[in-house]
Amino acid sequence: MSQTWNVDLISPTGTSPSADIQRIIDGFDTLRSTWSGASEPAAGDLVAYMYWADTTSGLLKLRNAANSAWIVVGTLGSKYYGNLCNGSMAKLANYTVVATDRGLLISCTGTFTLTYTAAATLGDGFTSVVRNDGTGVITLDPNSAELIDGVATVAVQPGATDIVYCDGSGLKILSSFISGQLAFPASQNASSNVNVLDDYEEGTWTPSVGGTATYSTQLGTYTKIGRMVSVTCRLTINVLGTGLTNAITGLPFTSLASPAMRWVGPVVWTTGAVAPVYVVVRMQENSNQVSIQGITAANANLAALALLGNGTEIHFTLTYEAA
Repeated sequence: MSQTWNVDLISPTGTSPSADIQRIIDGFDTLRSTWSGASEPAAGDLVAYMYWADTTSGLLKLRNAANSAWIVVGTLGSKYYGNLCNGSMAKLANYTVVATDRGLLISCTGTFTLTYTAAATLGDGFTSVVRNDGTGVITLDPNSAELIDGVATVAVQPGATDIVYCDGSGLKILSSFISGQLAFPASQNASSNVNVLDDYEEGTWTPSVGGTATYSTQLGTYTKIGRMVSVTCRLTINVLGTGLTNAITGLPFTSLASPAMRWVGPVVWTTGAVAPVYVVVRMQENSNQVSIQGITAANANLAALALLGNGTEIHFTLTYEAA
């Protein structure tokens, strides 16, 4: 290894031939070893786009265009510089991810924690791929009080693969994959791009008419894809009490605040307080409840309907746009 560069000292008249030859040999050794050394080359030898094999950190670095800083190209042990997965290692127990793990695929089996070195030490652009090849849960834990995607830790589930990126101040999950699955974060990472799907969620909700009503059945499910929410409801009222007669509340997401929009869904019911001909649920803008509307023998126009009473059972499905 060499960091000697005295070629510029060669003079046709001021130096001896043997000394000049040695300077040339030293210069070629420096170039051949990519300026390898434990510390960076001397300030006077730094030029834009030169390489330095940093043997202390185990990283190959490139001088930037302004000749003001080093850009990490990869680890000295990399098989393919610039590739995300330029090598791999297997881990079975707690491990601390260090700068020389840059670009590696970390294959994990078991239940343990991968602790990441401080983001400033890993450096901007550090990336690693963590794959859970076992049946346990792998916990990704940033250094000290640092966060990963804004939270203290991230769990990598069995079969999942997470791409972890460091921006020099913290860690981010660029993407998370499970074989045959596409995972979304628990909190939506909203996008203004109309061609980007930014949310998917499945869950349950509890339909209610409020007041002092009691129930035999309160079941609700939902699926949210982007801003579109599809819900199902099965509600059986035991005693209505002071509950609403023409509306059901508790839908999982508030609807879009657009006065031009109205969302309608079909209804099946038994033991209604009135005898309508046709019934729908209708959701208006900026709301998380549906009104019950219908047509009766006496009124052919769709209007609010006091359908709910003691013993009423109502089923409906509805798709609407969330705010």
